[in-house]
Amino acid sequence: MAWRRPFGLAIAGVALFALPAHADWGNCHPLGNFQHGIDACSAIIDAGTDTAKNIARAHNIRGRVYSRMDDIDRAISDYDRSIALHPTYEAYFDRGAAYTYLKRDHDRAIKDWDRAIALRPKLAFSYLHRGFSHEQLGNTKQAIADFRKVLELKPGVAGATQGLDRLAP
Repeated sequence: MAWRRPFGLAIAGVALFALPAHADWGNCHPLGNFQHGIDACSAIIDAGTDTAKNIARAHNIRGRVYSRMDDIDRAISDYDRSIALHPTYEAYFDRGAAYTYLKRDHDRAIKDWDRAIALRPKLAFSYLHRGFSHEQLGNTKQAIADFRKVLELKPGVAGATQGLDRLAP
């Protein structure tokens, strides 16, 4: 039984350091009551006492809440702010581009996916979504290249296979 205690402490130690100590982090999430999530994330952002990286995380989470509420403009605004505060985290570009895509601003979405791919070149779904944007803009060669890259990185992705079926000769 003695071996369980140190293991439990190690897990607890990781959990304690995973999030900052700000009181509102426990409620800053995209699940449950949306307004509580927005309020908690806003409190963290407005306090300005966390690191830029953690404030970027709060913007990102609040953006996810707004997206669940179908408030895409506010979601994109928060994603833009998370990118400005933490420009080396590919997930912020990827997530922001997804909502820019929904607004049909494909040129901007492609730029965000370019950044996500530059930061993490093996992120197959960034290639997939960038391929969809290229397809929407009529950039057939670029779309085909992206769909092929997806299948190289992650064989069997249906969206990439379907994209190639639509576009490849």
